[in-house]
Amino acid sequence: MNSNVYIVCMGRSGSTILRQMLDLHPRIIAPPESFFVLHLMAKYGKIKDWSPQIKRNFVSDLYTDRPFRLIWKIPIDVVQAAFNKAPSNMSFNDASNIVRSCYDPTKGKEGSIVFVDKNPIYSILYQKLISSHKSSKVIHLIRDPRGVINGQIYSFNRKDVFALGHLWNSRNKKIEKISKDLKIDYFLVRFEDLVNKPEETIKSLCDFLEVEYSEKTLNYNKRAEKFFSKQTKHYSNKHFSTQKPLNKDISEKWKKNLSTNQLDKIAFMTSSLANKFGYSIQEKKPYFIYSLYSTLSKLKLEIMLSIVHFYFKLPLFIRKSILSIRSKIYDHKYEK
Repeated sequence: MNSNVYIVCMGRSGSTILRQMLDLHPRIIAPPESFFVLHLMAKYGKIKDWSPQIKRNFVSDLYTDRPFRLIWKIPIDVVQAAFNKAPSNMSFNDASNIVRSCYDPTKGKEGSIVFVDKNPIYSILYQKLISSHKSSKVIHLIRDPRGVINGQIYSFNRKDVFALGHLWNSRNKKIEKISKDLKIDYFLVRFEDLVNKPEETIKSLCDFLEVEYSEKTLNYNKRAEKFFSKQTKHYSNKHFSTQKPLNKDISEKWKKNLSTNQLDKIAFMTSSLANKFGYSIQEKKPYFIYSLYSTLSKLKLEIMLSIVHFYFKLPLFIRKSILSIRSKIYDHKYEK
């Protein structure tokens, strides 16, 4: 029987590398990230009887999801043909797995498949996602907050260290708590262990996913080079380090890049939780100016997160209109 797994983490935690490694396993399909599950869940989540018209509507709506259309690069007739063959009696999760199967149709012919899905936005909308997928397994990928925040600063030009520290703290706490409350089948992975002990870490993950270990998973960078060669520089440059072999430098760039002031702010925001997860960060004693600025940053961040939640509560036809406008402005950056 096929099974589903979600990788949940803050952006720049190493989920692209982990996805690429798992996707090399002969019994795992781990496509690039997209929003299609969150995008289509409200409209199609409760459908059990999939008529030919509903299938056509689903595929049409699927291609309004920009990452799916621009990054996966699967012709629409391939997906439509897969749905035409599918039974009418299926769940939204079954439909989602048909989409994922189209990413690598060579797998699954000789046994069950584990479908792995990852997107950093899942850490923000984790309650919404996992409440509808309680039977799924969850890989909680965590990384040293200094490494995550370094990546956020230099990849996305996000400069508010207090806000980033609050995001790291709050998301990881919520992922852990919600998983426990809902009794989710949960597995914690530290990115640093993946980098420094890849074979041991992947073996543990394979046990969790109930698949045999495959050495192929360790040779991810060659596959990554091939994948990113088909993408534009705008996209591939954001994932430059994922195209290199695993080495300690990937996880320790922050040591060269972050200033003492930035490190002090990160320690102020994250040291308590970071030490719980095994990261040695000396606690920074609070003083007025840090408390003031961090409070303002938290408020700004919570407003932004509320906007994300609000967006995914909008009716699909409104979100499709928004995406249509975004496509006209930004799609050329991803079209090769």
